Amino acid sequence: MGEQPPSSASKRLIAGDEYPQNFTFFFSQAGNSFTAYFVPTIFVDKPYNTLFVKEMKFEWESKTEILLKDTSFNMPVNSYISQNDWYWVCGIGDFYSVKFEKLFKGKKPGDEFIVKLTLVYSFDDEPEKIQVLEYEVTALKNEYTSIFMGW
Repeated sequence: MGEQPPSSASKRLIAGDEYPQNFTFFFSQAGNSFTAYFVPTIFVDKPYNTLFVKEMKFEWESKTEILLKDTSFNMPVNSYISQNDWYWVCGIGDFYSVKFEKLFKGKKPGDEFIVKLTLVYSFDDEPEKIQVLEYEVTALKNEYTSIFMGW
C-alpha cells in the first residue's frame, strides 16, 4: 500500500518527485447524503489542458466495478498551483460519485477488505499511463473508511 503523498498543495509541491503517482483521491460526502464524490488531486510536471480516462475501476474480493470509461475532463491552466516546475490541482469538474453501500453490498460494520483502484489515463496527447492504488477499507455503520482515501 505504501506511503501516500501529502494532501496539502504546498507540501506536495515541496516533495517534488518523491512520490511516483500523479493522482490521489479524496471523497466528499454532504450531510445526510450516502453519495460520495471523488475529488482527485493531480500532481504533474507541467500544466495540461485535458485528462482522458480510458478506464477507472475498483477491484475487491474477486469483484470488479468499472467506474469511468472513455471520459475526458478539462483542466483549466489557471486552476493549477505551481512551484519549482511542479503543478498541482484539486478537483476537476464532476469527476465521479458513488454510493458505497450499493457498491460493497453485504459488508457489515467492522468488515475489513482491500480495494484496488486502477486508473488508465493520459494527459493531452501524451502516452497512456496506468496508476494502481490500494486501500485498506473498513465498513462502519452507513459508511466506509480508509486512512488513505479520506473516507
